[in-house]
Amino acid sequence: MSLTFEKTLAGIETFAHTETRREIALIVRPHPRDPDKEKLVNAGESEQVLGNLSIKNGSGPAPLNGVVYASDVIVSIAGTENFFAPARGRRSIFLAYDGPGFAGDAFRSFYGPELISAMQRMSGVFIASSPAELATILERISKEPLPEPKGASTVTAGILDRVLK
Repeated sequence: MSLTFEKTLAGIETFAHTETRREIALIVRPHPRDPDKEKLVNAGESEQVLGNLSIKNGSGPAPLNGVVYASDVIVSIAGTENFFAPARGRRSIFLAYDGPGFAGDAFRSFYGPELISAMQRMSGVFIASSPAELATILERISKEPLPEPKGASTVTAGILDRVLK
């Protein structure tokens, strides 16, 4: 199991521990070209977690759009779906964990300071540099309703919904 997955799971477990009245599911959908994708999904599904937290395999046969619309929050290191999330009426958390073997350095290298600064100003987009910060972000946004899909009108939102499905 990857270190990033372990840290993410730790943050989500912290969040689930504070939200005992809610059912929380972590849908794991590794990149299709990840050579260890089956290992990651299997490790996640076999992981012992809190009673109100479950880990689900989000890989095929479900299409990506189905998995995204089943989610309240899109979480990844560098996924384009994180940028689409606000247009779909979802939130987005980029994982930028600091420390050896984690994605923080890659995240900062990939996006650069200018784009990261712009991302920090985007509504519905968050950056977590630790499992504790991930849990804090999840706790804060879980108390708010899902945002409306971005668009000039409900017609535009409907078109976005159709196009992005």
